[in-house]
Amino acid sequence: MIKNSTEDTIFNIVIGSACNWKCPYCLQEDESHFNKNNDIKYFCTNFLKFLEDNYKNKPINRFTIWGGEPFLYFKEIKYLIDSLKDIPTLRKPRITTNGSLLTKEHIKYINDNDLFINLSYHCGQLQEDKWKLALQIKDLHITSLVHHKELSWDNYFNKWQYLYNNYGRCLNWYIYPILYVNNIPKEYLFTKEDIDIYFNNLLFYLKKVNNVFFYNALNAFIYDYSKRYLKHTLSNYCFNSNNYALDLKGNRYLCHHDFSSNTIVENIFKKTIPIIPIEFKEPLLKYKSKQCQECKAYKICFGGCFRAKNPTLDCYFNNKVYRFLKEIQQNYCQYFNYEYLNEI
Repeated sequence: MIKNSTEDTIFNIVIGSACNWKCPYCLQEDESHFNKNNDIKYFCTNFLKFLEDNYKNKPINRFTIWGGEPFLYFKEIKYLIDSLKDIPTLRKPRITTNGSLLTKEHIKYINDNDLFINLSYHCGQLQEDKWKLALQIKDLHITSLVHHKELSWDNYFNKWQYLYNNYGRCLNWYIYPILYVNNIPKEYLFTKEDIDIYFNNLLFYLKKVNNVFFYNALNAFIYDYSKRYLKHTLSNYCFNSNNYALDLKGNRYLCHHDFSSNTIVENIFKKTIPIIPIEFKEPLLKYKSKQCQECKAYKICFGGCFRAKNPTLDCYFNNKVYRFLKEIQQNYCQYFNYEYLNEI
């Protein structure tokens, strides 16, 4: 594993917001401003110039391609990957996909170009033939969601076990919560009681740490928060000098999960005053109360998500994370090699 650096820059590029699925809890909206008159050649030409001017001697962690569903834009993906192939990065390019459009042509291209594929698997919706294709990807990782209707990892473990038993593939599986943002239907949002149940489940999974599925999922959980802790001097984890969320016009957004027009902060291709100056968005980026900044959990949450509809539950969740990490530090640290745990 490459050691994380607070100086490594990540470029999240949303290649288009159209999707063949309409998951009710999706964080991305298919906004017309975003997709209208996109030109991948325009983006690549100007992006390469931006990198030459600003990142010639600075480390770049990786380029990540998002959607919508990226494989609706396969021609654009190929043009983008080919354009960026000579730019040195610490990690290989990553594409996040729902996997439902994968073909043999896609698989060959992915493996020939050594791409990291993150397959988002939720609600058991991917067909068996698509799993068979996806399992041919050399560097394949799975992410899933927990929410009000799915408070445990058990269904994901069962799927992992099935794939291992039937296809011999031991996959890394990462699991993230749906929090209180955007227009997510109420029936998917955690309640306070849900949060208590979920973290009780996590404590139970710690006792299964010798199982590779639970070890990898817990390790990913800890790693995610370790990155935040290492960057605690920044004003915000998601939006800072090392994180870029870009569309193909060069617009930069506050969050790579939210490409709505009201979160545009500047255009990196235009040497003009930002469309919406970043300082105007500062109140969104962190809670500035003394109580918040003195909280023990602040270094891993920066005051929570700026889009949180329910800051109280957001805070409650992050304090649960802090106490869970303390439990790991005190009783399970031998399993997880993260120096920052000693500082929790």
